[in-house]
Amino acid sequence: MVVDAGFSLSSQAVGLGDPIYAKVRERLRKDILAGEYQAGERLKIKDIARRYGVSTMPVREAFQKLEGEGLVQIEPNRGARVRRVDLRFIQNMYDIRVAIDGMLVRKATEQTPESFEWNRKLHRRLHESARNEDAMAILDYRWGLIECIRATFRSGPSRIEKVIEEHRLLLAALERKDADEAERIAKLHCENARIDLIAQMQKAYGLGM
Repeated sequence: MVVDAGFSLSSQAVGLGDPIYAKVRERLRKDILAGEYQAGERLKIKDIARRYGVSTMPVREAFQKLEGEGLVQIEPNRGARVRRVDLRFIQNMYDIRVAIDGMLVRKATEQTPESFEWNRKLHRRLHESARNEDAMAILDYRWGLIECIRATFRSGPSRIEKVIEEHRLLLAALERKDADEAERIAKLHCENARIDLIAQMQKAYGLGM
């Protein structure tokens, strides 16, 4: 008999009463984002079931959920693979991020002054203070892949200086409750981050759009 074993998930990820597939989904998501499975790598149901100590059914269900999140691609008659990340995907994700960041920062400016004291987790806390769970869910489900790439391509000193300045300007606009300026800076910040990441990838791999 196969038992559900080997899961060390936080209580925030899944609850004790959640189905096994939810635990598999969280564990597999974590492993993909940690680089345990490479982009484009085939995900074999039996291998994953054996690794996580479950039957194949919750693995299949986990694949379906992760496909909806954009981490996994299910191909007819070919099974599931980790999503390949190309420059178009990065462009699309930053398009979404620019729009959502601008909107959430504007909402945060209008609704609460609490975000002024946060810096290290600035963007996350600003998003939370905007009180738009649906917009945050979009970023949470898809942005993990971008963060993985960011961990590989570290920004140089010049970009870091710009990030600090952009954060300073954003906080100043929030303190003035200038929603227009805060939205403009948030969008510019995302655009500059996109340009920086794509430039680094193109330089490293000789990639084109």
